Amino acid sequence: MSAILELLNIKSSGSLTCRSYQNLTFFCPFHLHPEYELVFIDRGHIEAFVGNQQHFLTQSELQLVASNIPHSFKLEGENQTAFLSKYMHVDPIILESLSPMIEFSFIQLLKQRFECGAVYKLNKEMKKQYLEVFHEHGAPRVLALLAFFIKLMNYQPVRYACDNYLLSNQTNYVMNQVIINAKSDLTLSQMASNINMSTSTLNRILKKAVGMSYVELVNHARVNLACNLLREGISTITEIGFDVGFKSSSQFNKVFKLSMKISPRSYRDSYQKLIPIEKNYDDLTWDVGEHS
Repeated sequence: MSAILELLNIKSSGSLTCRSYQNLTFFCPFHLHPEYELVFIDRGHIEAFVGNQQHFLTQSELQLVASNIPHSFKLEGENQTAFLSKYMHVDPIILESLSPMIEFSFIQLLKQRFECGAVYKLNKEMKKQYLEVFHEHGAPRVLALLAFFIKLMNYQPVRYACDNYLLSNQTNYVMNQVIINAKSDLTLSQMASNINMSTSTLNRILKKAVGMSYVELVNHARVNLACNLLREGISTITEIGFDVGFKSSSQFNKVFKLSMKISPRSYRDSYQKLIPIEKNYDDLTWDVGEHS
């Protein structure tokens, strides 16, 4: 299975976004993104696919997912109790900017645990400190996260979810460049030239990392960005197609259906039947990071 490159479409969220999801069922496609991710299961359980392994996350467990590590989450069947997850997306610059400082030497080990998909079982004290991050905003939120990380490093993970799926710095760089330029008209040759790499090397790196060519990866990135806009339910389908980089409505529909096995219109309609449009959704449930 190929991972879909995810472009996080998060408005005014800064470098650290906190979100909450609650439902009886859940499905997040196999995807990856440049941000670090923390997924805490506050209630219930969920099936997780991280890197090269499948496992279950249960109540009070915290999953770390590094930048550009493929992952997916799924909850199916008849559930009597709603699943509740509190998760964060963290800009890599937060860790990268602090790691050279002697006072933050623990960050190197923390990054390794992200890369290996470390899973922690949070006790009441650690759960409280994790949730305190959600209650803060701006700089205090970042400081609260760092305080949580400092305490977290006093504990050992209960297991690792992807102990041999590690991407090289070169691969991360290439994939981040694709993310940044996904909406542009850059050809394979132009992208390769921009990052001082041959076209064959660029394609080989992408094939090895996510099983896709440059063109396939760009299309997946555009489709994933389109999914975000379709879920918002604000722009028309034609506007969304052009906004994410497609040349025509027919091209957008063709590529989207090939990737998602459903048309953009059907995707939007089915999503809005399942979950209310985000602008009408309970703000504290959808994105607690945007509201006081």
